[in-house]
Amino acid sequence: MDKHQKEDKRDIRKIDYALRSGNLTPIYTPSESILIDRSLVRSRKTLVNGMERDKNCIKGFLHFYGIDMPEEFANSRKHWNRRFMIWLESIHMKELSGEMALKHQINEARYMKELLKCILLDIKHLSQTDKYRENVKLLRSIPGIALITAMVILTEVEDINRFPNSERFASFIGLIPMTKSSGEKQKVGEITFRAHDFLRSIIIESSWVAIRYDPALLMAYQKLIKRMEHNNALIRIAKKLSNRIYTVLKYNKTYEFGKTDNL
Repeated sequence: MDKHQKEDKRDIRKIDYALRSGNLTPIYTPSESILIDRSLVRSRKTLVNGMERDKNCIKGFLHFYGIDMPEEFANSRKHWNRRFMIWLESIHMKELSGEMALKHQINEARYMKELLKCILLDIKHLSQTDKYRENVKLLRSIPGIALITAMVILTEVEDINRFPNSERFASFIGLIPMTKSSGEKQKVGEITFRAHDFLRSIIIESSWVAIRYDPALLMAYQKLIKRMEHNNALIRIAKKLSNRIYTVLKYNKTYEFGKTDNL
């Protein structure tokens, strides 16, 4: 009989026995090579988050001192283009220290933008290596999947064969609903909180693009929004997109454009 005390050796023997008897499923351990590549791709996300923080700081600075943006920059899509940056640099504060503070923030925003260009170029070069070239081509055949999304998928997943089916792959991403069971009753709830946040967010973002270019997904989306909220419908579309990602990688075949899916 086991005693109520900490026994690392005994626990190790139990785990070893359970593994050898097939009662435990070991977790997937990524290779050192993929971890190194993943660090490069993830650095882009870290930089983009930093750039958003810097932009918000500049906007907050302008708002604090009552400086309104010209009407031509009212559209947020025109923020941070060349003309907008020229306007920022033309701002004069009452005190020299104020102008210096704004100048430093502008310089940091410019530096981050140039650094992002370098990181994107490095990721592009990585995608063209023998290790990723063919799989990137397969993934980019799917509407909504661009270069960065493809590289995120490949470096976060590494080997699609670790998932026995597309449902397990969707579960790994976090695109399945939560279920609550009590006796013979089962209730399906909202999307699960257990997710690969980075992968799930980028696939959901890609789904917005996919429904604009893929008639089959657009049709599915239009049917779904008739019986649920737009965000919930997009989650369903993201799951369909994950099924396509799984299929092209699993069977090494390009996506057949316009192929319909069951709702």
